[in-house]
Amino acid sequence: MRLKMLTMAAMCLVFATAFADQPYLNGYAKNGISRMFLDARAPDRPPRYSRSEIKRMIHDAKTAEDFGRLADYFDYRSLEFQQKADGQVKELERLLALRFHARTYATQLDYTRELIKEYRSKAVECTARATAYRANTQP
Repeated sequence: MRLKMLTMAAMCLVFATAFADQPYLNGYAKNGISRMFLDARAPDRPPRYSRSEIKRMIHDAKTAEDFGRLADYFDYRSLEFQQKADGQVKELERLLALRFHARTYATQLDYTRELIKEYRSKAVECTARATAYRANTQP
């Protein structure tokens, strides 16, 4: 009887551990951004705006709520660019670990490095814009 109880307890622990490792329980959204690292002010999933809608929102922003909405949008865009840069870093590591190289290997490395630079600079730019808009929400 005691052995059965210990076996059941061990099985419960194994299943609980396996179930707890599921990404949706660890705070990961479908898009892969961890919610625990999101800025507390940024929404989980902001609405998608077109380029013309963003331009109009920037032009028409007058209230603290408008500036807050813009700041949230640029915070989220910054997170997206950071995630893309991290993905390219992983790709660069994968390319560097290859034993055999194709003729286009040097081009692939250069292109991946350029993408990392571009995504990081866009992330910094979006963070700066979000900070500027957030400053306008303060009374």
